[in-house]
Amino acid sequence: MAVTDDSAGHIVDKDGSTVGTINYSTGVVSFTAVETYSYLKTDGQVFFAGVVRHLPNQQHVETTSQLLGGTSFNCQYSLDTASTAAKIESVSLTQIRVDLSPATAEDLVAGSLRFIYAGTVFIDRNGTLYRNQNRLNDAAIAAGTIDYQTGLATLTSWTGGSTSLTIKSAVTVKGSTLVMEMYGRTPGAPLATGQFQVTAVAFDGVEIIASADNNGNINDPLVQGHVNWLTGAWWLSFGQQVLDSSLSSDAKASGWYDAANVVNGYIWAPLPIKAETAKFNAVLLSYLPLDASILGINTVRLPSDGRVPIFRQGNMAIIHNTQTYTLPNPAVASHTYDMGRTRLAYARLYDKNGLIIPASNYTADLNAGTVTIAPSPVFTGFVQPFYIEHRVEDMRLITDVQISGQITLQRTLTHDYPANTSFISSALLIGDMQARVNVAFEQTAWTAAWADTRSGTAPLAQFNSLLFPIIVTNQGAIMERWVVVFTSPTAFSCYGESYGLIAIGTANEDFSPINPLTQQAYFTISAAAWGLGWSTGNCFRFNTISANFPLWIARCTNQSEAVAFTDQFKIQVRGDSN
Repeated sequence: MAVTDDSAGHIVDKDGSTVGTINYSTGVVSFTAVETYSYLKTDGQVFFAGVVRHLPNQQHVETTSQLLGGTSFNCQYSLDTASTAAKIESVSLTQIRVDLSPATAEDLVAGSLRFIYAGTVFIDRNGTLYRNQNRLNDAAIAAGTIDYQTGLATLTSWTGGSTSLTIKSAVTVKGSTLVMEMYGRTPGAPLATGQFQVTAVAFDGVEIIASADNNGNINDPLVQGHVNWLTGAWWLSFGQQVLDSSLSSDAKASGWYDAANVVNGYIWAPLPIKAETAKFNAVLLSYLPLDASILGINTVRLPSDGRVPIFRQGNMAIIHNTQTYTLPNPAVASHTYDMGRTRLAYARLYDKNGLIIPASNYTADLNAGTVTIAPSPVFTGFVQPFYIEHRVEDMRLITDVQISGQITLQRTLTHDYPANTSFISSALLIGDMQARVNVAFEQTAWTAAWADTRSGTAPLAQFNSLLFPIIVTNQGAIMERWVVVFTSPTAFSCYGESYGLIAIGTANEDFSPINPLTQQAYFTISAAAWGLGWSTGNCFRFNTISANFPLWIARCTNQSEAVAFTDQFKIQVRGDSN
């Protein structure tokens, strides 16, 4: 309490009531140390997670307070012999506090405040005060904060001048609508990944701003939640982690408390926020119709955005990690280098410039994870130091795929995969494949028509494919149409529809033209298959089908500014044999 004298020997309180006396001659002061004051009483619970609570019962209650004996206090006085002199001192203020609701105990409604102080107009937005609002673009200067519960405005930026205050608008409510959890859905979907933000103001005026990560999760010290990028549905839970030991028995008796939720001594305690202050912003995606004539495929079964998922439930996926091991310069012949991990799926030796070194110069033990340089390697034309590229991998069946990017596999992994350098790739299962020959027939003369049926009449000579079939291998055969044209009764030339002339042969010897890519024969024709009776100009037509799978890769780039100047992807054709 605070009391003063009235210069007439009386001690008065803040209301001007006489509560004691003072003897100016002796300096003895006597007064009754009892003070009457009032406080705001609020009925209602707010700490019930997920439940909206109103605070309708608010009233001022008067009570008294009396100082006990021995209580210390401060006293300021002046002697009657002291002289006074005027003094002026300038003080630089860093902030000004203004009570905007002194006549009411009700809460201010966010967004309803507009007042003029020192000739400047101030407005509020989510607990922050702004001045000098531009009505054309709604820009303004941050100038302080507002506590909606107490009505106290703290100004940190203002213009000098008159200290007059004029309130233009201010809406109050008797008990704000407080919430701890919210659920909703955006006006449209899908949403742009990573483009969802939520703002709110807590019951005590603290501003909350949080954003979702690329997985849609919101993990902020004051709010947790999730947003579904595909559907636009979201949920928010406002609160904070508090020490379980710091909670009172009343708090632990509340409906939100569950001892099972205590982790490492902390528990998530709800934080009431003002419902009218909660806002979110998100970026909605829309797509133009795809033109089938431009894409070259029927777009009926494509998604609206043209993107096709590469991971599906029931498909196979390959989890892999590729690393490099640099050899000493120079590489030592007959020396074994350990890659530091076993059961490799792949190991290959490269030179400094990335050129592949022939496998004849080294031996890879994939199971042991080692590479041994040959006793007499030939490294002519290659630049050292060399490096070994090696990979570990696991192929697994996909059992579940989430829009967030989470993929569930049927079995556990057998290798350790570093998080920042490991990848997952989709796998297209092709099935069994084998090179073969079809469409074999004789023709009297070559008409330069690559048809799969005979043109004209058949010659007297016949190719004996029943007893002596054309032999093809998976390594050498390609997808091609072939024709053998006789240039004499025994000599002939072999042409491919795409490859042209590949070799010249004779009917007296087996014919095995070499595929330069694999160093294996395209096919082998036995000399015994020709028989007799061939004449100049006769021809023999046949097709070979490779042990390959038709795969079409369509890559589309939208018209836009370049975001990367280099880009690449890799496709690996792999297989097993019995």
